[in-house]
Amino acid sequence: MTTTERPDESYAGGPNASTDCGPVAIIGLGRAGKALAFEFATAGIPLAGTWNRTQRDRPEALSGVPDYWGGSAPPPELLEQAKVVLLTVADDAIHTLASQLQLAQDTVLLHISGSMPAAVLGAPPPGTRTGSYHPLQSFSNIATPSDPAPSYCVALEGGDEAVATGQALARKTGHPSVVLRPGAKPAYHAAAVLASNGLVALTAAAVRILNSVGIEDDDAWELLQPLVRGTVNNLDHAQPADALTGPIVRGDVSTVARNLRALEDDAGATSIYRALGTEAMRLAAQRGMSAAQLALMANALVAPVERANDD
Repeated sequence: MTTTERPDESYAGGPNASTDCGPVAIIGLGRAGKALAFEFATAGIPLAGTWNRTQRDRPEALSGVPDYWGGSAPPPELLEQAKVVLLTVADDAIHTLASQLQLAQDTVLLHISGSMPAAVLGAPPPGTRTGSYHPLQSFSNIATPSDPAPSYCVALEGGDEAVATGQALARKTGHPSVVLRPGAKPAYHAAAVLASNGLVALTAAAVRILNSVGIEDDDAWELLQPLVRGTVNNLDHAQPADALTGPIVRGDVSTVARNLRALEDDAGATSIYRALGTEAMRLAAQRGMSAAQLALMANALVAPVERANDD
């Protein structure tokens, strides 16, 4: 991974935006496609138009942007107007759709998959540059002027010219970018899945555990939400090793054993606790926990659960 390129803060959303990386055609109007089209439009990046297989509602900011829909691929009249074509479609659709595009000379073709390399686009026409542009953010809702998309980093991969175009798009929408080395996309995306989807799934497991002791879903989430927010806030100000709290970093073996006894009827939660506990031990070691303490904690995490009287 290369060094991170920081955004040009004077550009983002400004009225004097340069247009050296447009016009852009947005191909696919799911959540990510709509959000990126909105960001580009409000940053002053010209849009050649948008296309989707079926007609979709678009943000009001795109009201003056040509809207194409229908068919199995975008029409040539859209593609010939675009300097950059951005495929914002499902991973499984990228290769087939890319093979159907009638691209103009010198087009930069990018996709936004987090796990697929630029090579999935296939052999482009002569003069076309290919790459991937992955916004590392979860687009659950469409941004509006009063509720803009949160900041995020863009991961780039592909040919030099395509990467340079991706850097320009990221910079002009106010986002830092990083360039991934060849072959890094699957591991990069696995890390992103753990940090984002994994957090949601982990919280759901915690809610389920609270359900088992009579706390309903809404009350369980109300109980956990401040803790989750506080933990994320800690990570805003410190690296993981310094942000870690709880029984493992304290070396509290007896509490870990009690936790595991409480989870013994939930094999899934027990596996999660043990796996994350092992990872937390790595952080505890970075914090200076002794080898003897680490050995005791490791034994507590893997030892068979034994019932005990906690009174």
